[in-house]
Amino acid sequence: MLCVQETIERNDLKKVPFVHAEGSSRFQPIPHHVLADSIVNESSKMGLNVKSEKWGVAHDNASLFGEIVLDESGVYKNPKDMEFTIGVRANNNKRFPVTLVSGTNVFVCSNMIIFGDFLLKKRHTIGLDLQSEIKSGLENVINSRTELIGCVDEMKNTIVSDVRANHLLMESAHTGLVSYSHLKDVHKEWKQPTYPDFIPRTEWSLYNCFNEVMKKYNPIRQQTGIGGLVELFSNN
Repeated sequence: MLCVQETIERNDLKKVPFVHAEGSSRFQPIPHHVLADSIVNESSKMGLNVKSEKWGVAHDNASLFGEIVLDESGVYKNPKDMEFTIGVRANNNKRFPVTLVSGTNVFVCSNMIIFGDFLLKKRHTIGLDLQSEIKSGLENVINSRTELIGCVDEMKNTIVSDVRANHLLMESAHTGLVSYSHLKDVHKEWKQPTYPDFIPRTEWSLYNCFNEVMKKYNPIRQQTGIGGLVELFSNN
């Protein structure tokens, strides 16, 4: 889920002022349209057909954010209830590197779920081979996709008792993933699912109960919380 105030077409990124930091001779900022075009074009070359894309920039024009949804008609087929997504983040004021992450959009709740590690994190430096690094990052996306789908399948097949569900709810609050005041909202989602797809009493259903409530949080806390849930479910 792309969390920006206003989206912009990729072709219009050329019109965004090239705002960037000065400083070290090794620092090499990348215009937003160059980075976006490179990622989309390289995805197509690798058989990752792009179904849709959204782009946004920060108010100071130095940061780029993107969400690329891949089409199941490409080389790599998706499960019927998920779309595979690539998240993009970059900043030309040295705040954070060029970053790619992978995840899935779940149709029923339109929630971005990110498992595992960042798949590309590269500083803006002289000598950076952008095409090569993007290709390497996308190869990691493909490898992560298999692991991600396997993880989701396992969660769908793991039954959760009410006793374990209550334990996970309390642990999520103890670890700060969910505030105590929102536990009742997660519990309500578990007992009375908003979406029929989440009626089965499985880890996948409970996971998405948490995700539904976490939509109330800011993007940074959402990302931290969702990643923490994977560890929570694995360890309890």
